Amino acid sequence: MNKAYRKDIDGLRAVAVLSVVLFHSGYSFISGGYVGVDVFFVISGFLITTIIHREIEADNFSIARFYERRIRRIFPALFVVIIFCLVIGFLFYAPDDFRRVAKTARYTVIFYSNYLFASKTGYFDTGAELEPLLHTWSLAVEEQYYIIFPVLLMAVSKYLNKKYLLSLSVIFTVSLIVSILSVESNSHRAFFATEVRAWELILGSLVALNAFPIVRSKGVKNGLSIIGLLFVLLSIFMFDEATDFPGFAALLPAVGAALIIYTGIQGLDGQLVGKILSFKPFVFVGVISYSLYMWHWPLIVFTKHLLIRPMQPFETLLLLGLMGVISFLSWKYIEQPFRSPRFFTSQKRLFKVTISVMFGIFLLCLIIKATDGFSSRSDVEVDGGEIWEKWGACSKDSKLNIVGGEGCLLGATDEEPSFLLWGDSHARAIANGVSISASASDKSGLISSVNGCPPLMGVDVLSVEECLPFNDKVFEYIKANPTLDTVILSARWAAQIAGGGYGVEPLEAIKLRDVFTANPLQQTENNERVVGLALKRTINELLTLNKRVVLVSQVPEVGYNVETVYFVTQRTGRNLNEAISPSIEDYKARNSRVKKLFDTLHSERVIVVKPWELLCDDHKCSVINDNKLLYKDDDHLSTYGAKHISPVFDAVFSPDK
Repeated sequence: MNKAYRKDIDGLRAVAVLSVVLFHSGYSFISGGYVGVDVFFVISGFLITTIIHREIEADNFSIARFYERRIRRIFPALFVVIIFCLVIGFLFYAPDDFRRVAKTARYTVIFYSNYLFASKTGYFDTGAELEPLLHTWSLAVEEQYYIIFPVLLMAVSKYLNKKYLLSLSVIFTVSLIVSILSVESNSHRAFFATEVRAWELILGSLVALNAFPIVRSKGVKNGLSIIGLLFVLLSIFMFDEATDFPGFAALLPAVGAALIIYTGIQGLDGQLVGKILSFKPFVFVGVISYSLYMWHWPLIVFTKHLLIRPMQPFETLLLLGLMGVISFLSWKYIEQPFRSPRFFTSQKRLFKVTISVMFGIFLLCLIIKATDGFSSRSDVEVDGGEIWEKWGACSKDSKLNIVGGEGCLLGATDEEPSFLLWGDSHARAIANGVSISASASDKSGLISSVNGCPPLMGVDVLSVEECLPFNDKVFEYIKANPTLDTVILSARWAAQIAGGGYGVEPLEAIKLRDVFTANPLQQTENNERVVGLALKRTINELLTLNKRVVLVSQVPEVGYNVETVYFVTQRTGRNLNEAISPSIEDYKARNSRVKKLFDTLHSERVIVVKPWELLCDDHKCSVINDNKLLYKDDDHLSTYGAKHISPVFDAVFSPDK
């Protein structure tokens, strides 16, 4: 194997890191920039295998020396970035958010963050906007690979007669198959899990082990390297968030990177791609690529968090410049010194210090967890969080058993229930308001809700499997209990019709299927049609049972987590309502199709109540009142918010008032 330094690989690193940075910075033309990580995986697999195989063949490979090199290369900048994130989190993150940052840091420092994200956060999900260490998932994949791979190669060398290619080819094939299957069955795990990504690193390893015949022809090598670069660029510019990834799609950037590396093994003489990638600016960016990768995402996340709005183009350019400066300084004054043997000349001392720092960060994160994110830093008041959580417990209890127990009664609990509040999490959010109004009229009722399930008969929400059986169970309960004379329907109607979220915190796509529609092609024709047909069907069935129906208009969506932003505005001297209150025009535009539908359904027995009228004036819809938050997050009312809008239900329970 050629031991010579390859400038083109640093140039390829530059392509990879710039694609990731520009994608994360919001440049829409880099719609597939996330594939830069796949390019990194192939490069890492190639370089690490080259080193390990060479030393094993020379019979001087040392696990301790290998990990010493990894520590010097990876840990210093990582530790500084983690500490930076914890400091900024302490200063500007609300306690709950800070606790989550600390949890991520805890998993990051033990190189397990990829599985944490695989269990709770999609790469493109809303929660990612507050995760300054989300990008460490790829570092975790590589470190897990580095733990297993050297031992694997040593075992193959000793016990399998050095059949590296056969052994790695089997692992490559299994991992690729798992990746392809996982994209459909569990997209989060498919993106983050090491076993799903291992084939990309092993592809680089196969190139390093000369698994492919050496090409002598300069023309063929030139052609293959051009094809490789085209594969990488096509992935960067043609893929987007809707691409099923990794799976088959990841073959394009991974094979492209492998071709570029492969064709340069015997030198770059006469190769156009090699010459381009060896251009000094590309090489420089490649050299600082690790620091640039480590710093870019926290800087983006914290900037957006502090601005409380999308960045303007000139602000993005300034931020990119700041990333470059910080990354260069990180490379020069953190990476470079620690890679020198002059720092920690004793290997044993290096390991001790590293473990001590890891333990210290881990312990600090546990302290942050134990103190609920140092909750004493915040004076935020959401009023009655325990009550809000109570309705959540009722939701869990009532998925199959509609009556969640005595604790789930609304209103006057000593009366026989005469109404049912039925819906998704928005029903849970207004429960306190409904209960207050009902209690004032000595009325009692029940709540039945499941997150993500609108109260629509015959509608299958493809992402929430319990919706159909749950709503069927609710309707059967209504039929079996004639004393329930009123049914209140509440849901995030605008999101269901639009098929997605609002503002800077979008939901995953909401796909609805009408199981009562005979024509399969029309079952999922569009969400507006499905909601319209199903809501009319549900109301007609309830009217047939002689029930009075109350439709609850959706409260304004904010687009930002209100509690999160409140903490920032308090720390930076800004007014929360001025910072994020949605305009009345935006609310009406978002809900125009809902209003049109409700207008067609309104009748003497179908009442429409409008909580938004108590939240909005002629211009804005408030998110805080009397220093109490009206919202729990970006679209659900807090307990205080539900209390604030409770008067809209007075006409439901006491029509004569």
